[in-house]
Amino acid sequence: MKLLPSLKSPFSIQLHRLLWTISLTALLALCLPAAALVPQLDPALITLAQSPPAVQKTVQENVGNGKVTAMSKVEEDGLARYEVDFTKDGISRDLKVAEDGTLVSIQVALAETPPAVQKAIAAQLGESKLGDIEKTFEGAETNYEVEITTKDGRDSQFTLNEAGALLEIEIALSEAPAPVQKTVAEQMGNGTLTTLTKIINQTVTYEAVFTKDGKEGGVNVAATGALLSVQITLEQVPPAALKSIQEKVGNGKILSVWQSYEKREKVLPFKVESVKDGKSFNFSVGPKGRFLGLDD
Repeated sequence: MKLLPSLKSPFSIQLHRLLWTISLTALLALCLPAAALVPQLDPALITLAQSPPAVQKTVQENVGNGKVTAMSKVEEDGLARYEVDFTKDGISRDLKVAEDGTLVSIQVALAETPPAVQKAIAAQLGESKLGDIEKTFEGAETNYEVEITTKDGRDSQFTLNEAGALLEIEIALSEAPAPVQKTVAEQMGNGTLTTLTKIINQTVTYEAVFTKDGKEGGVNVAATGALLSVQITLEQVPPAALKSIQEKVGNGKILSVWQSYEKREKVLPFKVESVKDGKSFNFSVGPKGRFLGLDD
């Protein structure tokens, strides 16, 4: 009497297949968690040695005896930027460098800002929670971009100059003057508001960015509610103006076009934000294509 079936019997073959399937399944179960632990590399991540020499020099000057923990090349407003995360004196920080080695911004602590800036931050903060502070450099101007979380949980930010003067601040639509709310709502329609920024220059204006029908749009509004400019598509630009814009930008990149409702040289201009030869190139043209000059 045989205690085990013959290896050549149908039952034996089925048993052998079952045991093989169970073993294979168990092996895969052991391998999958290990595979999941393997980090997926971000294609944007690079090493310091892979960046231009001018970028390396600026990073090394600012990181000093600290350690670079991550670095990536990104595009910001059509321009190449190198974002660097680093640790120094046990503190994690970040900085941003342009392709030519110009320092664009660096994260700082509150105590490292001028006394006037510290005082202004405290005044703006109120019951909100302070987030990161970025010291930014644009030409001869040095500003401080301050991130906060309001007591109702909304993320916001404001910008101060070195003297502590408020330059701009993100606000809720309900915090804007009633005429501004009305104009923004009319222009946005059934779209969704992304940000509303109060800009304080010689006058106070409001810039709204929103999404509508799957596209990004924007408007600039005076405190009185008057419409100052509207972001438009290239298809909405008159042919003569479009031809002039394309000739001026050449092999550069058009970022956005705004229809202005403030006259310039007796016409309503089209304001163009673009990048050319690795630099910002902003200008205005008239409806018939006349070049009206560079913009700030």
